Amino acid sequence: MKVRFGICADLHVDFIHDGVWRFEQFLDECKKAEVDFCVQLGDFCPPNGNQMKDKECIIKKIEDYSIPFYHTLGNHDMDANNKQEVMEYIGMQNNYYSFDFGGVHFMVIDACYYEQSGLYIDYEKGNYKKVSEDARVPVLPPCELEWIKEDLQKTIYPTIVFSHQSLVESRAGIQNADVFRETINDAPKGVFAAICGHEHVDRIENKDGVWYMCVNSMSYYWAGSKYKHETYGKEIVEKHPRLESVFPYQEPLYAIVDVTDEAIYVNGVESKIIGATPEQLQFKKIGLTDKITASVIDRTIKTNRG
Repeated sequence: MKVRFGICADLHVDFIHDGVWRFEQFLDECKKAEVDFCVQLGDFCPPNGNQMKDKECIIKKIEDYSIPFYHTLGNHDMDANNKQEVMEYIGMQNNYYSFDFGGVHFMVIDACYYEQSGLYIDYEKGNYKKVSEDARVPVLPPCELEWIKEDLQKTIYPTIVFSHQSLVESRAGIQNADVFRETINDAPKGVFAAICGHEHVDRIENKDGVWYMCVNSMSYYWAGSKYKHETYGKEIVEKHPRLESVFPYQEPLYAIVDVTDEAIYVNGVESKIIGATPEQLQFKKIGLTDKITASVIDRTIKTNRG
């Protein structure tokens, strides 16, 4: 196995004033590192809403980019659109799919569904926000789980999975993580890593021999209206009011990842929070156990395949 890719998550260009700059930094570093491909893990660049000029600029940069670019759907991508509209806008053929690179099988998963009365409903125009908290927990539907099982049976390579939401039990993970684990346990060549975004934290854990890594947001951690504070000044906040409710990161966060027979090498970015810190505001969130940091730290993850 030998492959290098650039990975980013949760740009949220709708909410921020410098999304183009952040995305440009990522693309530039990926070019310098001569990656084989790039992947973004959702909550990226939805078709409608704010920052349309920035969005058009970002989409044009992807279209003109000389390196393959793969997309993952995130929940906020469907806040004002359906999945098909989002996919058409960003140039995504299917909501879940797989591809091979450098002796590794890569699988892109869509967990943007909720279950209600036995039905699995696609996220569409913010519908997931209007159901009960129990019902809105993301879930992998049976048809996708069956596809995952069949796809893993066919591949001749070990697999890395990309998703927006965590595929292992976590504060904001999928509700049927146990079923997902059962599904991948039968993979003839194995699944050795699952990489997600969504939670805006930097985290890694091992479950049943699979490494589950959460990639921090490119942009910020969401604090909420209870912790509103001024960071950028009145002129910027008037145009981007949600910036009052975040802990923004000074530099964009992302990682360049090398996969070999021996290990996965994560080369991340360590930055800092601009303005007030979570500690200074005595920030607390129910269920949050991860420390809020402006970082994707460097890691060496042994694959036991050398």
